[in-house]
Amino acid sequence: MKRFLNVGGGSKEIPVPDYYRDWQHDLADADPESGADQPVEPRELTKLPAGIYDATYCAHVLERYYPHDGRRVIAGIKHVLKPDGFAEIRTVNLAAVMKEAAAKNLELSDPLMQTDAGAVTLRDLIYGYQDDLEEIGDDNFVHRTGFSPQTLASLLSDAGFARVIVAGYGLNLLAYAFRQEPNAEQKKLLNLPA
Repeated sequence: MKRFLNVGGGSKEIPVPDYYRDWQHDLADADPESGADQPVEPRELTKLPAGIYDATYCAHVLERYYPHDGRRVIAGIKHVLKPDGFAEIRTVNLAAVMKEAAAKNLELSDPLMQTDAGAVTLRDLIYGYQDDLEEIGDDNFVHRTGFSPQTLASLLSDAGFARVIVAGYGLNLLAYAFRQEPNAEQKKLLNLPA
């Protein structure tokens, strides 16, 4: 059975892409209440055995780290991947956020989009979701950096991934980083060009 590591996902109850449904889902999280299979902080993934996962999934985690710590997270992600493994990264597209904010002449408190949780303001996308920060009272959810397609691609390429694909969707980025060229099975799974 294929295995993927959900890096900093907080809980296995939070949905992941459907194509992982038949995979073993392991969670890496430092929060003792998360029920993590790998109780480790994302910056410390190199403490785990090398090359044990077919994929990693890291959604809206990298923006919580200063750039130097983000490089540690990515190094750990690469460390836990099998030689033919891939990383999936999702994060806010700060370049798209700024472009839309400028085009609409938005203030920080103006809503930029709607989600199931309610309105998301420009401030939420830049600094972290304010309602969660207030409710949880945990500075670990503050955004300490941001990404454009180019900065995310550079981060992953500089970490030594052989192939990096970055695409924008709405105000977010989706990146796949492969330790080696993606194989036919991965291309089919991720709906990549053949």
